[in-house]
Amino acid sequence: MPNFDNPIVERRRDNAVASSDPARLDVGVIYGFLTHAYWSEGIPRDVLERALRNSLCFGVYADDTQVGFARVITDRATFAYLADVFILESHRGRGLSKLLMETIMAHPDLQGLRRFSLATRDAHGLYRQFGFEPPKMPERLMEKLDPDIYKRPGAARAKQAKAGGAKAKSAGECPANPKRILFVCIGNACRSPMAEAFANHLGEGRVRAWSAGLFPVGWIPPETHAVMEERGLSLDGQSSKGLEEVPAAAMDLIVDMAGDGLAVPVPAGFNGRVIRWDIPDAFSSDLESNRATRDLIEAQVRVLLAGIEGNADTVNDDPESARRMRAPQAAPAGTEATNAVQPSGLRGASKVLFLCVGNSCRSQMAEAFLNHLGRERVRAWSAGSAPLGWIAAETYTVMQEKGLTLEGHWSKSLGEVPVAEVDVVVGMGCEVACPVPAGFKGRVIEWNIPDPFLGDLDRYRSVRDLIESHVSALLSEIQKANSR
Repeated sequence: MPNFDNPIVERRRDNAVASSDPARLDVGVIYGFLTHAYWSEGIPRDVLERALRNSLCFGVYADDTQVGFARVITDRATFAYLADVFILESHRGRGLSKLLMETIMAHPDLQGLRRFSLATRDAHGLYRQFGFEPPKMPERLMEKLDPDIYKRPGAARAKQAKAGGAKAKSAGECPANPKRILFVCIGNACRSPMAEAFANHLGEGRVRAWSAGLFPVGWIPPETHAVMEERGLSLDGQSSKGLEEVPAAAMDLIVDMAGDGLAVPVPAGFNGRVIRWDIPDAFSSDLESNRATRDLIEAQVRVLLAGIEGNADTVNDDPESARRMRAPQAAPAGTEATNAVQPSGLRGASKVLFLCVGNSCRSQMAEAFLNHLGRERVRAWSAGSAPLGWIAAETYTVMQEKGLTLEGHWSKSLGEVPVAEVDVVVGMGCEVACPVPAGFKGRVIEWNIPDPFLGDLDRYRSVRDLIESHVSALLSEIQKANSR
């Protein structure tokens, strides 16, 4: 069991407490999460218990049940390394990751250190709040990495440890910058090459992008070259290629741009996240169509990069959440598709879809408000034109202030909601045209709500209140139309 000689530090918030008391640790909970985490998949329990004994451990507890964990490897004088940070998915969005970090940073054995290091795939925004920054001289850092050590039989690991020393779990196992992104469309001729070029250009070294096609056509049309050159970007050196020609399994994020009812197959060994973008295909179209597609892709890449830089909601990716993102959500059982609403009115309306860009703030708030205020008289969904794959922590916070939980919500695309059932589509203000579902015959409303993404809590609150008033007015209009 963990070392019991550490001074105990505790911090409380509402019914949650973060503590360095090793006696409170639930090794079963810790092992249950870490054995499935992308950075420690398959870790043997005995190895984990040895790691806990030799680390300064912190737990997060809600109603005396452990819901989070982190450990620090330190000499308690000059150096520390933060590892294995997680909050269980069911308890995310409540500020527990910040409570955990506040407790860690307050521990007396972690004061006056010359260097405090960590590795993260997508929680840079959280750690920046506590003074962490990218290495100033990354070229000086080295590592000895064995990413498959937990996947080999125990005997092989023991033999290897005897021969050359057991290989420790390294910081490099959490993919470091640049973040690796793969854009996939059908032919890898228009949309995904544009996205690759924009991501590599706008990412400025923070990301590394590739592109591929499900059925690569083998060439990139002159129209694609032309409209990208108008943006000052050359596609020279890019080629139309298949998934087998790129390191797909090594990606942190796959952006599925295929559309047309197709889904990108998840590569064997892939442990990242999949999101879907609904982008019109400009292949064999004129320059104007290519320009429209280019501008939409540029806007969505900018939102994606902002999310990578600013996300502070999730301490570590959750495999179940990633799997859920990959599969379209079916329509609720027992419902029938309908487009009963006439374009000119709201009579008969009962199903509303809210659309924004990242499906991380505005449309999530609107969905929650309408489902709450409508009280089963209406049904709301939300989606994004470029879903980020997470909901901003501030969104959870300001909605909880209204007594509303976003449990069960996630950031999703049009392909993951039952669009055939929708009567009304509400665009929240997408900066680019919100993608109305193909064949939609109902009413389209534009609200032009300012995007609070990456803003402070006061900005989120003002947007929340504006959305609540709009939703109340919409519900009143629907009720009046249906009472005639």
